[in-house]
Amino acid sequence: MIRIHFTAADLARTRLVLEPAPLVEAAFSLELLLRRRGGPAFAPWRALAASRVRTPLPMLRQLIGPSGLWPAFLCVTEPRLDTAWDHVRSTPRGRLLPPAQYLERRGRLPAWGRPLADGDREVVDRVVDEYCGYHDAAIAPVWPTITEHLRADLRRRAAILAEGGVEGLFSSLHPALRWQAPTLWCAVPEMPDADVELGGRGLCLVPSVFARTPDFLVGVAVPTITYPAGPLDGARWWPEAQVAPGSLADLIGRTRANVLRAIARHPGSSTSRLSGRLGISLPAVSKHTAVLRAGELIVSHRRRHQVVHFVTSLGERLLGEAHAV
Repeated sequence: MIRIHFTAADLARTRLVLEPAPLVEAAFSLELLLRRRGGPAFAPWRALAASRVRTPLPMLRQLIGPSGLWPAFLCVTEPRLDTAWDHVRSTPRGRLLPPAQYLERRGRLPAWGRPLADGDREVVDRVVDEYCGYHDAAIAPVWPTITEHLRADLRRRAAILAEGGVEGLFSSLHPALRWQAPTLWCAVPEMPDADVELGGRGLCLVPSVFARTPDFLVGVAVPTITYPAGPLDGARWWPEAQVAPGSLADLIGRTRANVLRAIARHPGSSTSRLSGRLGISLPAVSKHTAVLRAGELIVSHRRRHQVVHFVTSLGERLLGEAHAV
């Protein structure tokens, strides 16, 4: 049990994080995939992810705990994907030691465990490359669905906060969180009893589609709790996983199809805005837009310091025909 102690200043600085964090979703989703958890609501996503993840993910499989405990350095709350990867790659040595110690206590220390604890950049890069490949295969294709659900959850929580204050908000998040002023009691699996003094820093609350229970993130600038977003309807919430043969995704690729749809829904989107909306890196967006432009499905124009994109009539016709299939 973690007891989080608030002052008046902490309550004033407690906030909902409005921008979804792609690496938070990646971290929690892999545990659901590997352990086949989440129930029927996640079955369409599990089938999609299992078909797209091409490697056995040997390093990530060892780093994840049996009940979903993740190394904090991989669970970054930064919403911009490129910046999030930079944060992970530049993790200080002090934050790399606990994961290696955890593996050693469980008798599972691999050959790369001690170099990871020593901050070996080559080992860190191998972990990040494996993690990045997993994200691109399992999270990027469904990022529009994830962000839609998370923003709906945030609107609901904001209404609860406005009506019931912080006490009402905490009570709404999860049964494992219990507010007894001035302390928030948080039952977190695999974490020892601890008392946390916020000391005026406040608390960030981050919803997650894939989280099953609340989690208290350590080693971040502002103390943060992730909590499960509201329940999913599997048939409704994973349209990307229900693509029929002969569809647009089969024709030009699932991620590229998502880029084309995003440009159609948000004409004039910049490359960086598309990266944020779709949860894929800037270089990947640039590559996809270049292919779409070469196929005359979009046109791109420079607007000051940004490149913005618009769907052509051919692109609109392709989207309309794919929708009608």
